[in-house]
Amino acid sequence: METATRAHLRHLVAEEIGAHLGRRRMSGAKLARAIERSEMYVSRRLRGETAFDLDDLERIAEVLGVTVTDLLPADKVRPNSRSADQAVRATSPARPAASRPKGRSAAESTRPTSSVPASRRRPTPINRPVGR
Repeated sequence: METATRAHLRHLVAEEIGAHLGRRRMSGAKLARAIERSEMYVSRRLRGETAFDLDDLERIAEVLGVTVTDLLPADKVRPNSRSADQAVRATSPARPAASRPKGRSAAESTRPTSSVPASRRRPTPINRPVGR
């Protein structure tokens, strides 16, 4: 539920895109042509009435020469001045060491083990008839 003091993410993204457009002195109409959308489609999204979809954000970022995360509000992407990757890593549950096999590192625990060296392994046949 939206309150008077809290804006929806679509409004904040629209403001960021509008700021990038202003810095480049690009109109919404020119952006619409560049991303192959109608002017009305882009206008409604820049006003925050409707949210941009992820494919649009990708195209807009390419046109503006920025990354998709540059189009997102900084406080939503980088809480406490951390990068988006750090924020995701900080909130992702880590696999506890106790669930890993003993004597292996976390990276090694997912690798297949084989007594045949990789250089001598044959690829697994796909869709090969059985018994012929």
